[in-house]
Amino acid sequence: MSHKRIKTSWGKVAQWYDTMLESGGGDTYQKEVILPGVLKLLDLKRNEQVLDIACGQGFFSRALAQKGARVTGVDISPELIRIARARSRSIRYEIAPADKLSFAKSVSFDAAIMVLAIQNIDPITSAFREVRRILK
Repeated sequence: MSHKRIKTSWGKVAQWYDTMLESGGGDTYQKEVILPGVLKLLDLKRNEQVLDIACGQGFFSRALAQKGARVTGVDISPELIRIARARSRSIRYEIAPADKLSFAKSVSFDAAIMVLAIQNIDPITSAFREVRRILK
């Protein structure tokens, strides 16, 4: 499937962001504060289908997969998705905006997360509409 080139501010900082998350001494806010809260809220069951919207370089996608979820990550930034795919070939990653999840079938996911991204998505109501469509 061909994707038109999408320019985002994240493309320019993709490598920096990946380095910050992966080699930040293991003490990142994402790992120590956000991830435990996300895992508690999701209360994942093995093999649940989870969509990680605005997944960036796949940090949360990989953590969810390690807990037994079947994860699909999606991000608008091709640069971040390239890094995510290189870090984990067992997770499906797609390039798409949060309000056009055309790769996802309706009523096909058990849960969806969107961590640290709502403020970057416009229009957010369209993204929420898509999430409602894909959730079981």
